[in-house]
Amino acid sequence: MDAQELESVLGTVHALLDAQGSTTAAEIVRKYRARAEQVDYDNWNGGTDIWAVFFSVPPKEYAQLGAEREALEKRITEALQTVLEDHPQSRFAASIVTARELRQDWRAAHSNLPLRLERVAWQGELNDVEFLSRLYDLGQLPSGDSRFKDASGDIWQHTVNNDDWDADWVFSDNRFGLMDGEAEVFLRFLCETVHPVVRPDREAALKLVEHFNDQLRPSGWEISEEER
Repeated sequence: MDAQELESVLGTVHALLDAQGSTTAAEIVRKYRARAEQVDYDNWNGGTDIWAVFFSVPPKEYAQLGAEREALEKRITEALQTVLEDHPQSRFAASIVTARELRQDWRAAHSNLPLRLERVAWQGELNDVEFLSRLYDLGQLPSGDSRFKDASGDIWQHTVNNDDWDADWVFSDNRFGLMDGEAEVFLRFLCETVHPVVRPDREAALKLVEHFNDQLRPSGWEISEEER
């Protein structure tokens, strides 16, 4: 499907959704850049081309969709299938994805860490070594204490054996890249702090996620539950 045909299809999909009262779904079709891509082929019953129509939504708006995103994708997909009934050898599905943004200051956006604001025990029910071992191979990271050969040894010495490091030491430790590393590293760390193994009290974990999201949404991010 070329760009001109896609534009015609989407214009009809928008009109159909608008007439059905699906205002939010119609606005997604109207506002955001879309592209159609054949993602698979089904050999059964004469063969079917399987297409995905991707709608690229800016991170902030994408995060605000939250749990509603799947329902919106379903409504748009149903409208696509109605409009494209004359393509019996093709199957179409809508997919709302986050658009990529080039932002020079994106690292600075995470400098005020939510964990510090809340004074949360980031390691939950685990000790520091147990928690960090879930995310990093501590045996491959260097030790800052000459008495130990790797990160596992000096972290144990200063957080479990002697407990002479500040509670939030991990954020300023360059080995873990939480202050000035990639956003995905920081977000993965946050997600781990509310993992059931780390924080088995579900209500406490949900409250912490709510607090994180209050801090993250202005930067276009959100933590959501994937499975239980």
